[in-house]
Amino acid sequence: AFATMLEKDGTEISKPLIQLVQRVQQHRGMTGLLLSGKVETKPAWGAKRQEIAALLKTIDALIADHPHLPLAEFWGPLRSKWESLASIGEAMTPAESLLRHASLIDAVFTFQRRVADASGMALDPEISTYYLMTTAFGSIPELAEAMGRLRVAGVTALATQKLEPETRASMKFSFDAMADGRELVDDNLKKVFKESAKSQSKLAPLAQDATARIASLKQATEVDILDAKALTANSQAFFATATQAVDAQFRLFEASAEMLDVLIDDRFRKIRRDEWTLILAIGVGFVALM
Repeated sequence: AFATMLEKDGTEISKPLIQLVQRVQQHRGMTGLLLSGKVETKPAWGAKRQEIAALLKTIDALIADHPHLPLAEFWGPLRSKWESLASIGEAMTPAESLLRHASLIDAVFTFQRRVADASGMALDPEISTYYLMTTAFGSIPELAEAMGRLRVAGVTALATQKLEPETRASMKFSFDAMADGRELVDDNLKKVFKESAKSQSKLAPLAQDATARIASLKQATEVDILDAKALTANSQAFFATATQAVDAQFRLFEASAEMLDVLIDDRFRKIRRDEWTLILAIGVGFVALM
């Protein structure tokens, strides 16, 4: 029972961490638009920075509330990465923005793995909860990050009407990673659904929508950028298509995290019932011997 409750502590901290990934991705995309001359996006860019600051305070409080998980010393350097990025503001080149945002997101992923190790999430003993945990807090966010990198590179290419060889190579890498990531999520969810009918009922429609959104982004990337003779497509329209696809992955994440809580709670109640059954059986046996 203790191990199960410790795992719940880990999921409680992990949820806002993945939400942080989403907000930083959005900030990266907005920064790309701003640096490419789309000054009308600045109010939304500023609001997103405020969202991130508020989310960081939420994570600060969660880490402080769980001192039994040795995370504080690793959280400080990660937080400093955002503060450094935020302090630069608009005084970055598009290339520097990409590197700094990618470094921050990679740091969040590394920290989340520390949370999984410290809380025992990485050692989950059941098939359904193990694969749901690795999907919610690993495969889906990593898939969304591949899509996020594709989004910002595509927006930059369309906004500047230039597709440099290194940008094309980067987009192709993210494009292939998106396909591989989707396949991994699908494989993991099939294992979850085989063990848990309630998970399939809740998550299957969202997974189907996420796949359909990826197909739309795939088509836009190929037609408007990678295979286009001229980069004449609207950059903000591509940003919207990519954002809808990325957001669909995060909706699947949110639902998967909620279902993980349900399954862990079910396990905890079963453990408690089994404990009381054992105690009762021992008590009855003891009385019978008297």
